[in-house]
Amino acid sequence: MNFSANFDRFQEVVRHRRSCRIYEQQALPAGLVQQALELAMLSPNSSNMQLWEFHHISTPAVIRSLGPACLDQKAVSTASELVVFVARRDLFRERADRLVANQLKVMGKEKRSDLSTPERKLIDYWDRLMPLLYRHCCGFWTLVRKLAVWWTAWRKPQYREVSETDMRVVAHKSVSLAAQTFMLAIAAAGYDSCPLEGFDSSRVKKILGLGKRSEITMIVSCGKRSAAGIYGERFRLPPADVYFQH
Repeated sequence: MNFSANFDRFQEVVRHRRSCRIYEQQALPAGLVQQALELAMLSPNSSNMQLWEFHHISTPAVIRSLGPACLDQKAVSTASELVVFVARRDLFRERADRLVANQLKVMGKEKRSDLSTPERKLIDYWDRLMPLLYRHCCGFWTLVRKLAVWWTAWRKPQYREVSETDMRVVAHKSVSLAAQTFMLAIAAAGYDSCPLEGFDSSRVKKILGLGKRSEITMIVSCGKRSAAGIYGERFRLPPADVYFQH
């Protein structure tokens, strides 16, 4: 079924994208990775908190130093460039403040006292609720949040995933959405990528100078695929095994 030329083109991009394990020794076009990352920044993310960082590695010496930390995978050692996708839950307060400042600007208001009740509720979502959800202290705030959810859920449907582990999952899901947008952008340009979870996170963070609170979601290598870098035909389960319509 044809929907539009744009949909057909998108299908081509999705079908072209494969996890490439070996790349040709060919440089990527200048600026491609940066532009693809700028598109990744437009990805949907939880509450628009944007708790992410994208570390673009284009220096050959740094790529070589990351090889052992990435378990000597050829997808890294033969890559032209790398991107380390990082979740930054610890930046929740700074990001929330920036969202509040932006929303006040959009509303044309300077002070909270100038806000209507609906406007104040929107501001409070980022100014109070988001910090409450992301704040952590030895499990104390998880207990507080779970008790509040338990009490509220007796009366009405309630969002229940509020533990520190739950919020960690939320942050990494948002970063993963950005990584997928990035990989599709690379594929649309006719180049290739590979998402990697096999790495020593402590060593990678040390090489890149990332703080202890930074959490690496994945590393994505980029380059021009070698014929040997695509391991056979793509295998996926039949739609009947995974698609259910209700």
